[in-house]
Order: sequence, then structure tokens, then C-alpha cells
Amino acid sequence: MDWSLVVEGARPPLDRPPTAWNDTVDFMDIAVHVQASGFLDACTIHTLTGVHRHLAPHSMVLNTWIAPPCNPIKKRLYGFGRALKDRGLNHDVVNPQSMIHFAWPYLSADDRLTAIQASLVWKKYAELRRFACVTSLKSLQLPRLLMADEKVPTTLDPHRAWLNSTALLRFDFNHGAFVRWLGGEYTNEGRDFNLEWDVIESHLKSKVLPSDLPPTKLDMAYCIQTEGVPLRGQYTTPMEATLLQNEYDNHPAVGANLAAVEKKFAKEEWNSYHFHYLQFVYEFLPGLVINPIQWVLIKERVKSVLIAPMVLIR
Repeated sequence: MDWSLVVEGARPPLDRPPTAWNDTVDFMDIAVHVQASGFLDACTIHTLTGVHRHLAPHSMVLNTWIAPPCNPIKKRLYGFGRALKDRGLNHDVVNPQSMIHFAWPYLSADDRLTAIQASLVWKKYAELRRFACVTSLKSLQLPRLLMADEKVPTTLDPHRAWLNSTALLRFDFNHGAFVRWLGGEYTNEGRDFNLEWDVIESHLKSKVLPSDLPPTKLDMAYCIQTEGVPLRGQYTTPMEATLLQNEYDNHPAVGANLAAVEKKFAKEEWNSYHFHYLQFVYEFLPGLVINPIQWVLIKERVKSVLIAPMVLIR
């Protein structure tokens, strides 16, 4: 099989096999791609199902080899949001539900079937993993286009939630790696910060600052603009709190103004201010803090809305 045709690295890692299979690939390793190809007629699909029970259409227990769309290490070392040992976040304990992601390649098809029958989250994970194995993510890096009437969307795109969640999965749910891969407006890619700071410093030299102001820390300001905030900090979130926040859902005012809330989120998402995901992926994001949203109405108009950096689609 020509693995160059398989979706962006979603192939068996022949150089690093997770099991001792002597550098060989059998039909069960490519079955998910065969099923997704669309070339099989109904009779052939029925025959395959009779050959092996795990070859049923849309089976979620097949081998689904995945890899990041690009090497995540390269972009961790430079640019906006680069990884530093002085800042990080995590939960106080590991969410047991997230372990399925790392165990999946080592489980047999029967074990996977048992897992998805035991946990709804694991079933959704298996469904997303299959989708990730056969779906390209290139559309996520394409420029945003206006609708036919040149208006921004008023509803969130469910398919993009699947694509965002797929990207997270393929980056082992490392949100920073996903954002760095997207680049563009998400990371201020393409901006010449040095040129901008030449202009800033030239303006400051021509101005006399009030004496009661503290000294200007240009080096810190430059780091904030080029790396993001915080500059330092290790944050630990109680896993129990994250689970309770998810159960709490939104404030009641959101339900009463759902269309207006979604319209606001759709505009913000289209402008690349945040992402939206399938809800269950929150179980796999280390250090995630969920902020319930409150929609405030004053004199029959929207006064303010608290926007979270990501939206989980229910």
C-alpha cells in the first residue's frame, strides 16, 4: 500500500511498532482506510463482515494509527507561546478517562470493544479516533471566507468542532501544540515584532513620562507581546473541580438567550478568537479550567458577555 496517500501521517509507525509485528502490516491495519474509501460495494462489505466480526461497517475497534500533522517539537522552541519550564498547567491527578488514548494502540480489538461498552466517553473517543484516522485537517489552516451575503456565521459549525477535536487527538490532546500548528492569527505568525518595537521605542524617546509612574519595563513588555502571558507560573487545577464545573453547565440566563449567545460565539470563533470542541474532549485536556458563561442583559440589550477561550459543543 502507498502510505503517502494515507491522511497526513495517519499510518502504522513502521519505524516504531507498538507491538512486535516484525515490520509487517496486515489487513486489519488498513481496514479502516478500505472501509472509508467508498470503493466497496454492499456485497463486498457483507462478505468482509462475515470474514471477521470486527470488520462490520463503521467499526470503531479497528487499528487506527494516527500521528500529528507536523512535528510538534519544532514550534515549541520559538515564537509566540513557546514552551518554557517556568510556566505550565496541569490537574492535581490524572483523569482516568484519558488513559484510553495512550492504551488504545496496545489493546486488542476485543479489549477495545469491551472498553467502549463500559464507558460512553471511551465510545465517543473511539468514534473520534476513527474519524481522525481518515479525515484531513488541511481545511483548518485555510483562510476564513465570508458567507455569500458577506455576513459572518450566526451559528457554530458542528463539523469544525469535529475537526478541532480531531486535531487535539492527533496532538495527544496538547492544546498548545494544536495552536502552534494552526499558526496565523492564533500565534501572531508573520508579524515583525522587532520592527514594531523600533517604532514603539522611537515614540517613547520623544515623550516625557510622568514622574509618578513606575519605570517602564520594555523588556518585559516585549516578552508579553512576543510570547504571551503569563511569563511565569505553574498552575494546578483540582480534577474534582473541573468535573463539577462540567456538571454545572451554563448559568440559567444563557438558556433564555441561547440564540444570541451562539451568534456571539460564532462571530468570535470565525474571527479566530477561540475554538469550539466536542464536549467530551474536556476529559482529555490536562489543566483545563471550565468557566460557566453568564449572559447579562440590561435595558433589553446585551451589555456584556463573558467569553471563554474555548467552547465545548454538547
